[in-house]
Amino acid sequence: MTVILREARIVDIFRLQEIERAAAELFRDSDLIDIDTMAVIPMADHITSVETGISYVAEVDGRIAGFVMGEMHADVAYLRELDVDPAYQRRGIGAT
Repeated sequence: MTVILREARIVDIFRLQEIERAAAELFRDSDLIDIDTMAVIPMADHITSVETGISYVAEVDGRIAGFVMGEMHADVAYLRELDVDPAYQRRGIGAT
């Protein structure tokens, strides 16, 4: 398996939201989050992260398998979200 890391693009955002929803399903029966009322990261926030250059995707065989998204506070970048599609989990993609 070859993992390619690249900057996210605006056209990737719907896939990133899809991955976020799928990854959250792993917590359905936990007390951590309420999946039924959960909202994915808004499109505008993704656009800001992409335009700022702090959103990256991991591709496996040309398909986005996961992503990491940053958020700026003053001049410091923080990790906001890291998700891996359940179909690609436990392969080290989130650790790459």
